[in-house]
Amino acid sequence: MHRITRARPLPAGRVGAQCPDQGARPPGEVAAARIHRDLSRVQLMLATVDSQIRSLLMLRSDTTARALADRVPVAAIAKAASASPSEVRIAGCGHIDLDYAGRPKAHHLAEVAGIASELTSALERKAGIERGRRTLIIKALRSGQLDIHQIAAMAGLATERVQTIVRGAAVRGGRTA
Repeated sequence: MHRITRARPLPAGRVGAQCPDQGARPPGEVAAARIHRDLSRVQLMLATVDSQIRSLLMLRSDTTARALADRVPVAAIAKAASASPSEVRIAGCGHIDLDYAGRPKAHHLAEVAGIASELTSALERKAGIERGRRTLIIKALRSGQLDIHQIAAMAGLATERVQTIVRGAAVRGGRTA
């Protein structure tokens, strides 16, 4: 039976045991693991925001169609939704089965405007996450620990996509192949 022992005293306030045969990981491996963890988090956050955006687009389309069914003018809906009149008409064509519900115009416009502001917020959040991902990728390339193919694999992106993301940034010291 293998006993777990404390290899060295732990700093004050730390509790735990360490396997005696467990060695320290090399700094390059630690940096690669940290980059992988951070890129995985970014990928998860982007997937979450993309899902929210898809849901909000569907909700905006449904709400727009209900407003059109209640005879709210296309121009008013377009202004409230921050969309073009043609986008409003396309959303309405997809829901021709809706009947007149008789809800007031102001109610529809407030609902569409609320969804539009949520959508704008989600798009801004996505842009911020993508900027963070770009910064992380550039930092990883500059560290020289990983090449562009490894970073692309960790980020779940094609190598060409990573190249376009970092285009224009001075990435010296990073390996490209």
